[in-house]
Amino acid sequence: MLHTLLTIPPTFYSISFGFVGLARVWHLASNFYGLSAGIGNALFLVAAVLFLLFLAVLMIKLMLAPKVVLANLTDSAFGPFFSLLPITGMLLAVGLEPYALDGARLLFLVFFVATVLLAGWYMASGSSPPWMLTRSPRLFPARRSRWYSGR
Repeated sequence: MLHTLLTIPPTFYSISFGFVGLARVWHLASNFYGLSAGIGNALFLVAAVLFLLFLAVLMIKLMLAPKVVLANLTDSAFGPFFSLLPITGMLLAVGLEPYALDGARLLFLVFFVATVLLAGWYMASGSSPPWMLTRSPRLFPARRSRWYSGR
């Protein structure tokens, strides 16, 4: 089981991000169309469980295989997906706000700082930042050619 968890790629972080987005949209729909907000709350709960699972897996990977995590973090295809973790954390804090305002503010601040630090690390290390995803030769093989790159 541990081996299976350690093989979860960073692309899976988009799953919890998608659930948070769906939960937020459901909350908006409940405000505008009178739908049950309970479904949005359930989706926030599913997103939070997935988020905590992926965060725990990342922490375990950092302890057991830090070189793999660093390789993924600096990879131009996988690296941008790491930014989804703190962004999802901020969005989950927004979902927590109606129930625990002070806790939601604290979580939002923690994940906001994590987002800024990650962006700063990308800038300082010269790694491919998330907004440069389209420059990845692994995702866009045509970028490897001299004609496409303009060299």
